[in-house]
Amino acid sequence: MHAALVDYILDLSQNSLEAQSSLVIVDFCENDNKISLFISDNGCGMSPMVLAKAVDPFSTDPRKHPLRSTGFGLPFVKQAVEATQGEFEISSKEGVGTSVKCIFNASHPDAPPLGDVAGTVLTLLTFGGTYELKFNRTRGDKSYSISRNEILAELGTINDAASLLAIREYVQMLEEETLL
Repeated sequence: MHAALVDYILDLSQNSLEAQSSLVIVDFCENDNKISLFISDNGCGMSPMVLAKAVDPFSTDPRKHPLRSTGFGLPFVKQAVEATQGEFEISSKEGVGTSVKCIFNASHPDAPPLGDVAGTVLTLLTFGGTYELKFNRTRGDKSYSISRNEILAELGTINDAASLLAIREYVQMLEEETLL
């Protein structure tokens, strides 16, 4: 199990990037005592057979991990959601992409803490490769969106210390504004 809710965002987003996605969309909402995550991508998707085994911890896609016979990412996410009496749903179509929906009951004692949202967004933006990431955050009636391509266009790079610091401070400011 992961320590914080944002760890699931990282895990699911990394799955998307490993599936050769050029676009990953993360919707992260806190409303009405629920924390919702919806992550969708345009990666290679899964066949019905692979999708049926996707939440089985003793199965993994051999194309993705040829030397492993287990895959705990999706099963752990599903287990954490179900522990809060929430909702978990995954859909995928080969050649089209995958979507994962997780709704956590925030008031449940087993609900994970949020974790470091700003640090998570920074990590999502700096995974290697060429891709667009759209991170949409809503808390109550306040929201913000971040686009990896827009950040790259503005800063020119995300690989130096000054850019990394600027991105982290910017996301932290946006997070604080959603608390007001």
